[in-house]
Amino acid sequence: MASKFESLSQFVLHNKGLKLAALGIAFVTWYAIRSIINFETVIPDIPITIQVNSGWAILDRSAQTVDVLFRGSQEDIRYLNRDQITVEADIRGKPFAGALNVKLQPKNVQAPGAVRAVVIWPDEITLKLDQEGEKQVPVKANLQGAVPEGYEVDKVECTPASVLLQGPRQRLDEVSAVRTEPIDLEDRVRSFKKLKMPVVLPGENWVGRISPSNVAVEITIVERSATREFRDVPVRVLVSPGVGGPKLEIWPVAVNVVLKGFAKPLEDMSPGDVEASVDCSALQAGASYDLPVRVHALPGVSAISVEPPTVKITAGDL
Repeated sequence: MASKFESLSQFVLHNKGLKLAALGIAFVTWYAIRSIINFETVIPDIPITIQVNSGWAILDRSAQTVDVLFRGSQEDIRYLNRDQITVEADIRGKPFAGALNVKLQPKNVQAPGAVRAVVIWPDEITLKLDQEGEKQVPVKANLQGAVPEGYEVDKVECTPASVLLQGPRQRLDEVSAVRTEPIDLEDRVRSFKKLKMPVVLPGENWVGRISPSNVAVEITIVERSATREFRDVPVRVLVSPGVGGPKLEIWPVAVNVVLKGFAKPLEDMSPGDVEASVDCSALQAGASYDLPVRVHALPGVSAISVEPPTVKITAGDL
């Protein structure tokens, strides 16, 4: 026994300086490697995917996302982003009665490169399940903001007009329609179309599927229309140019006109911009006629009412 102890002592003390140097190099190397791979970062709000048995859906869950602490090299940590990370829990085949508590561990996290998940917050979520159903529901465009003054949204069309919503039956009973992601109307003065607008689930805690997940939305924008009345507009008599004819008497000599058109042009019109006339080019002498009054105004403006709509024309002798 003594000889073994002496041999061990000689081994330790032999080339003691060299052995201490090797130990120091090993420590420095370990520390250097540790400093290279020991960078950390927290990626917040990573969505949780839950795998459930066929025919079942998640009714409620205590958390939609988790925060994950990652550790790895400086290079891997630098380029890590949320879109590359998945957090998935598989509860298929697990018994449940009412609520089900699901533990989340680093092994539930998948990330690129050599980074590894270290801590998850929260590390447990509570689920409530319900049988899965489906329902065809209409899609409505989620319009945000307002078009400029003088314009209005005339028509909004979604294609397709409805989608298939799949999810827990208790939630489906509460849903009458779904909406697209917001569509901004600020400063819009022309009609436009969005070809692929995502359709969103009815609520933050709603877990389900939508098919199709995108719709086309066509929005028609027009200038706001208005009406304006012009009273006592003189009625002009139109005859063939350069041709003599009978003396014409007209009654009444003026009419009241209601115009409809775009608000701004209509507002800027003056009484002189409105003309009322009757066509007397084919009248015979010695007869009386009830002729319709025609109204002419600026482009984009039309007459919706003329009172009276006809005037009496009496053609005298030549």
